[in-house]
Order: sequence, then C-alpha cells, then structure tokens
Amino acid sequence: MKITGNEPINGTKNALVCNSFAGLTIRQYYAGLAMQGLLINPETNGKLFFEIANNAIKCADALIEELNKSNL
Repeated sequence: MKITGNEPINGTKNALVCNSFAGLTIRQYYAGLAMQGLLINPETNGKLFFEIANNAIKCADALIEELNKSNL
C-alpha cells in the first residue's frame, strides 16, 4: 500500500468534521521524530531552528519514499 504522508497517524476519523481527520499526519509524525534526533545531536548546535526543521521534513519525505519502494 502506497502512502502519501497525508494519512492520519492514528487512523481515527473525526466525526465532528466531515471528511477530515484529527491529529498528526504520518509525515508530521515522522518529521517530529527526525527533528528530535537532529536536535539531540551536538553537531546541530548553532544551526537555525528552521534549518533543522527543514532537514527533519526532508528525512520524513525520504522515509516515506523508501517505504513506498518496499512491500512493507
């Protein structure tokens, strides 16, 4: 199954809002995890937060792309 990253991480449909989901998307969740790792790395000390956030998004997109290449 291919994922775009826009699917909800929890898969729970919000009954109050038609055709939408509450919570984080898979892409946002993966980016948050990547950002945690980037921030704990002492070599990122001194980098601007938007640069770290941009790198975290690139990591999330790369993970989604690689997951779509495999049959996992």
